[in-house]
Amino acid sequence: LPALTEALVERGYDDATILKLLGENWLRVFEAS
Repeated sequence: LPALTEALVERGYDDATILKLLGENWLRVFEAS
């Protein structure tokens, strides 16, 4: 995940968007399993 986060930052995504992509999506996957 650190490499993914770094790639998103390099592409200009802001912190809120990155947190949404990583945090909320991760929680959704975790809860579904």
